[in-house]
Amino acid sequence: MTISRRIENLSTDLKLTLEKRASEFQYYSLALDESTDATDTAQLAVFVRRIDSKFNLTEELANLHSLHDKTTGVDIYKAVMNGIDAIGLKLNNLCGVTTDGTPSMIGKERGFVALLEKERINSGNTGVYAIEINSLRKEFENRFKDLRSNIVNFAIFSNPFSLEPIELPEHLQLELVDMQCNQDLKAKFNDVTLIDFYQKYLSSSDYPNLIKHCKMMACLFGSTYICEQLFSQMKLVKSKCRTVLTDRHLEDTLRIATTDMEQNIDHIVRPMRHQSSSMSK
Repeated sequence: MTISRRIENLSTDLKLTLEKRASEFQYYSLALDESTDATDTAQLAVFVRRIDSKFNLTEELANLHSLHDKTTGVDIYKAVMNGIDAIGLKLNNLCGVTTDGTPSMIGKERGFVALLEKERINSGNTGVYAIEINSLRKEFENRFKDLRSNIVNFAIFSNPFSLEPIELPEHLQLELVDMQCNQDLKAKFNDVTLIDFYQKYLSSSDYPNLIKHCKMMACLFGSTYICEQLFSQMKLVKSKCRTVLTDRHLEDTLRIATTDMEQNIDHIVRPMRHQSSSMSK
């Protein structure tokens, strides 16, 4: 019981930290995938990849939803919306969704992605610059069609010095011309990583639209691999010998196992020390 309680304390601290940092998210994207555990319960993993004003990128487990009844697009939509609302994420900062491509995720009318788009429109978020890589309408063939349609968007981020400004949207053209004329920036681009270049050398005051675009591109998940890694760990945590784990304890355990955030152990154990001291008296 004590071990279970400590795991819960650690997980709660991580979730509170994520909620506090949500206000710093300039943009974020989601990766969703679904798998069944040892008790044949559908588990929906939702990861969030975010970027802040300083171009810092992080990936964290947002929620693990146990879907005990149905796993339709509507069920997934409700679970995801409840989860991101609980964390404090805003739809107008969402720049992409990556899924496993199943009908419940990408169905044209009742799939999760279609329902999410309707919600954004109903909320008045029609001006959001949304780029969906793997949230596709059809199967494998359409993945390449979607990729081709966004080649310029990817190229602006990955290789801006090779583009013709006329190929870009109008609001990016002048900034690209200015950047391409800057030989110092061109030299730095060839010497450092993409993230370092945008983080350290491209000024947001001089290139606000380019920075905005590149933050959204950097923020996207390229696949649902991070979810698949979690499901591999889930098979170890909730094996056939440990099927009595509650949904809450499973999520707590996997949150701790996958986090990149540092734990504030002193903050967690301080109340326990006070309690122990009082009992000793």
